[in-house]
Amino acid sequence: MKNSIILVSTLAALLSLGGCTQQVASPNPDGATMVASDTVTLDSAGASGSTAGGNGSYGSGSTAGGNGKNSVHFAYDSNKLSQKEKHKISRDASTLKRKSVIKVEGNSDEFGTDEYNYALGLRRAKAVKDTMVAKGVPAKKIKVVSYGESNPVCQDGTKNCYQENRRADYK
Repeated sequence: MKNSIILVSTLAALLSLGGCTQQVASPNPDGATMVASDTVTLDSAGASGSTAGGNGSYGSGSTAGGNGKNSVHFAYDSNKLSQKEKHKISRDASTLKRKSVIKVEGNSDEFGTDEYNYALGLRRAKAVKDTMVAKGVPAKKIKVVSYGESNPVCQDGTKNCYQENRRADYK
């Protein structure tokens, strides 16, 4: 009798656990992860507002590969913008105000878990968005996305390379 009670209890527990499955979000085609209501991903048509042909660069910040992205960089494990990086965004503010959509992409180096790096990338993108808004760029024009560590511009494994990957790009 005691064994049958244990058996029934075990079976009931197994059946109740069998119905619980962990839902895993499927990744977006470009590696972006949806993290907030104002977070977007690129579609294949390039809905990010980037320009075709030419480099599309519109500011005096550093550009990554001539692909129309302006980049600001962050210290290790930080989402605080230095005065120098805030100044880059300030110089671009008047041009940014005229854009219909601005996409800010947060990135990180490879240190830390994937989840942590996606969250850090989002905090970095939001820090850039907040600075843009403070300079008069309408918040409704700015979309943020985090790529975490999945979108490196450098893979050399050096201190300078890691620093290049601790960035937020805006276009």
